[in-house]
Amino acid sequence: MKPVHTQDTKRGTKKPHKDGGGSSRRTDKTPDGTGISFTQRYSRPYGLLLSGITLVWLLPGLGRIGGWPWLDVFARMHTWEIPLWIFLPAAMAFTAAVLLEIRISLLRKRFGGCDDTHETVVVVKHGPYKYIRHPGHLAEMIYFSMLPILLSFWIPFTLMAMLAIMSIVVSYLLMLREEDRFNLQKWGKEYQDYMDSVPAINFVKGLWCIRSRST
Repeated sequence: MKPVHTQDTKRGTKKPHKDGGGSSRRTDKTPDGTGISFTQRYSRPYGLLLSGITLVWLLPGLGRIGGWPWLDVFARMHTWEIPLWIFLPAAMAFTAAVLLEIRISLLRKRFGGCDDTHETVVVVKHGPYKYIRHPGHLAEMIYFSMLPILLSFWIPFTLMAMLAIMSIVVSYLLMLREEDRFNLQKWGKEYQDYMDSVPAINFVKGLWCIRSRST
């Protein structure tokens, strides 16, 4: 019989669990009871990385506003004006990504059994997770990479903005690999079977796989 883990929300610790013989023991600190936390292991370091990328993007604007001599090289960078045929698709992609993020956040809470959407107690395979393994990271990768384009009216779109967009995409692709390793450690064969049948972020391939299995 699998133990039932409960959490003391006031103290942020687990309550003791009594087994069939009446003895009590401490459970792990993560909501699923495994003691393996993606948030602690990866989310915070990648958050710091994204903060650094954001600073790179903002350097030209900061140089022009602040007038600091040590930012002159960034302040003098050429600025590109984003044409409407790029801006409109970027705005549509940003909106779709935000809606997807909201959708999967509610979905993980509903089927994952935890308030923390990053720490589910089951492998969520419903909704967008039927088609790709990482819809949340795909959504974040899209709307973060669209921000330099959408805010180009106020923040100069320079070479640093291009580097920031490329860095965001690369960072999230690396994060996908790390999360797959994390989930394999956490869920084992169940997640391996999920990986074998569902692509990481390729929606087209995911739709094709679903169609092939149904036929």
